[in-house]
Amino acid sequence: WSSETYKIFDYPEGWTGTLKEFYFSCIDENTKARFPEYSNMLRTSFEDTEVNQSIVTPLGTKKLLSFSSTAILNQKGEIIGASGLVKDLSDKIIGGQALDNFFNLSYDLHCIVNPDQYFVKISPAWIDLLGYTEQELLSHSYMDFIHPDDIDNTDEIVEVLNENGSVLKFENRYIAKSGKIVFLEWNCQTDPESHLTYCNAKDITKTKFDKEALLNDLSNKELLLREIHHRVKNNLQIISSLLSLQAGVNHDEDRILKLYEDSKNRIHSMAAIHEMF
Repeated sequence: WSSETYKIFDYPEGWTGTLKEFYFSCIDENTKARFPEYSNMLRTSFEDTEVNQSIVTPLGTKKLLSFSSTAILNQKGEIIGASGLVKDLSDKIIGGQALDNFFNLSYDLHCIVNPDQYFVKISPAWIDLLGYTEQELLSHSYMDFIHPDDIDNTDEIVEVLNENGSVLKFENRYIAKSGKIVFLEWNCQTDPESHLTYCNAKDITKTKFDKEALLNDLSNKELLLREIHHRVKNNLQIISSLLSLQAGVNHDEDRILKLYEDSKNRIHSMAAIHEMF
């Protein structure tokens, strides 16, 4: 470790164990549970990996750290170690009463997301909406809560986010602990320094169902109007045909023929106006 890393961890002068033992004494339970996943990422990917981990230092200070790691290979291409950098993101995530108030008092769904697709910080509104505890939401990838039919679409959006740094007004569905499906609309922006993504989501489930009900209602009314027009058009056509038959019977009466012709023209006008309406 560099001297700055020792400072970040508040390394005590009197520590008698190994550096590895000290590190494991600092990381929280969520980080410990995900450690096999971190190790597997490093062993299976030859690209740089970036993960966030939470620690509690010997001074009792809770910190959120970002680790970027690169595998060290021998001549055979085997991994024999790892080198990397650690950055203290605590001020961006944990520090600041204003940020805490913004998260805790808002009715909207605010969250900060790590590049490894885990929530780093969530507002209480998430707990109220999905029914999971904060521990459950932070210890699972957000992909675990997304409706299976929306996972591919969400992956595509994440790629766009990684390329552009932001996405606006995309929708997907989450599954609450009760099994209820909720529709969310997202706005997300990535911090280029920390690579953390700051998101605001809105529950649009009611709006979605209200819109579908309105569209169904409009569709039913449109079907009814088409049926009414069809019936009126047929009746007008029958009247026009009857007038034609009567005109044939009275073909030698010019005055009556003119009357029939005027009546038919009026019926055709009525049919044209009705179709326009």
